[in-house]
Amino acid sequence: MSDHMEWPLGDALRAERLKRGMATREAARRAGMSDTMWRNLERGYELRKGIRFDIAPRPETVANAARAVGITVDMAFQMADIEIELAQDFAYENVDLTGVPHERLLEELRRRLAAGAPPTAEEIEAHPERYTVIGRREPKPDRKTGP
Repeated sequence: MSDHMEWPLGDALRAERLKRGMATREAARRAGMSDTMWRNLERGYELRKGIRFDIAPRPETVANAARAVGITVDMAFQMADIEIELAQDFAYENVDLTGVPHERLLEELRRRLAAGAPPTAEEIEAHPERYTVIGRREPKPDRKTGP
């Protein structure tokens, strides 16, 4: 991995997956993600039109991948250089916006981008009409993988 960032999480995911005799497809299925996403996590980069881009996975993605192969989430966050406090905010709260009109979503997105920060738990509680917290999402075992 000399031509892109160092990515210790990828090495650990690959080593644990192979130690358990798991194929990439099986690890991805257990983590609730596509084969491509799993490969990107192991490599530390994604390919777009033949160009390598370092990845910055969401904390929830890292946590699901770690659990799939038996790595502790704390250890995975350290290897991925994710701050634990930030990761906990994202790993355990999901917001369902499916019923919100597109115009309102765009307006809120513009506001948040201008503010430069994701919503806090206090903000969500103060304005429940804007959000529906649906709890922690578990990976779906029957999720399609790949194109």
